[in-house]
Amino acid sequence: MNTHIHHLIPLVLLSRGETARIARIHGGQGVRKRLFDIGIAPGKKIEIAHGWGKGPLVVMVDETRIMLGRGMANKIYVEL
Repeated sequence: MNTHIHHLIPLVLLSRGETARIARIHGGQGVRKRLFDIGIAPGKKIEIAHGWGKGPLVVMVDETRIMLGRGMANKIYVEL
């Protein structure tokens, strides 16, 4: 039995400056491919650079700034 409990949360719940590891991407093959193509993939470290209320998020992955709409960011689950 695995004794490690992993708590996954949607990326949109993180605040500016918080860093997490991408654990899972929910969505179809098209969504996953689009995110993988811009460098967002399970196992990578992601940081919230900016988040504006209900607006888009700006994240840092591999020293690259990426702007994500909240709908897309809600499909990315992270582990703190």
